Amino acid sequence: MRLRFKRRRFGKIAIASTLGTIVGSLKSKTQAQEKPQSHPNSVVDVKLRVNGVEHAVKIEPRVTLLDVLRERLNLTGSKKGCDHGQCGACTVLIDGRRVNSCQTFAIMHTDAAITTEFISRRTRTQMQDMT
Repeated sequence: MRLRFKRRRFGKIAIASTLGTIVGSLKSKTQAQEKPQSHPNSVVDVKLRVNGVEHAVKIEPRVTLLDVLRERLNLTGSKKGCDHGQCGACTVLIDGRRVNSCQTFAIMHTDAAITTEFISRRTRTQMQDMT
């Protein structure tokens, strides 16, 4: 019982099975893309505590903290510099930690204390000595 394949026959079988696998994987990827987990234009109510004041805003989940601060709350202390988190112009304090606000989503910081306008102790002391 020895199977004998000719080269052409073997090639046809190999190509057919490869194409079948590729078509099957493309079909499953297409089905996965057709079912989004959430609607991209959904709006979420978020309460942010910025500089000691609580603000209620309606935003999309994908909006960065920097965009909410500048565009929705009109707090322009944080600047949009490189939009990649490299320059530090967008730095804010979140619960006492420095964070690049262009790299974090606003929805992640609903219960956090966000500070946009801050002066370090060293700078404050130097300014007081000058007067």
